[in-house]
Amino acid sequence: MLADPKQIMRYSEAEKALIKKAFKDNPALYALRNLFWDLELSESEQKLLNFEADTLKLIKKVFIPEISGEIPLNQQVDFTADPLLENLHQMNPALAVIMLDANDLMAEYLNQQFLKLVNEKFEGGIILKDLKKKMGIDQDEIRHINMLAYKSIKGYIDTRVYELKYLSDPPVELTPEQQKEKNKKNSTQ
Repeated sequence: MLADPKQIMRYSEAEKALIKKAFKDNPALYALRNLFWDLELSESEQKLLNFEADTLKLIKKVFIPEISGEIPLNQQVDFTADPLLENLHQMNPALAVIMLDANDLMAEYLNQQFLKLVNEKFEGGIILKDLKKKMGIDQDEIRHINMLAYKSIKGYIDTRVYELKYLSDPPVELTPEQQKEKNKKNSTQ
């Protein structure tokens, strides 16, 4: 399917409505965050993570982005957009491979957590907090990769959760008169 030429944001109006329905004033957003943070989930949190297929598809679009023809111009995102790879072209090959390995580990972890959500099996696999652990002396490179992946995952999860929170309850747009009044109040403080 081709992108709607009038759509300027990564998410369609229907997808934004679904985000509002699924997450506005709903603790499911926090349960989802806890899942991706690999925190222990209570029974009630696990129940909150029982999403319909259309919501799972949207969560995948947010957390596991893929290149797609449905995405508007200048809105394509995938895991290569990670800051780890931003200056890849300026790195020597040995450092570049470390960054690529860390990016691959991040993608593997996020895919694993999404599959836990889909399969409703909330255990096993890569343990996020273990990526920060000290390792043997001969494993410095692996520890470096693990920590880079951890830092990238940390920023990534928070950004995606905030994106869902923002889209589920966007700020009210002010009329020009309201904006003028707000600016006037701000200038007198």
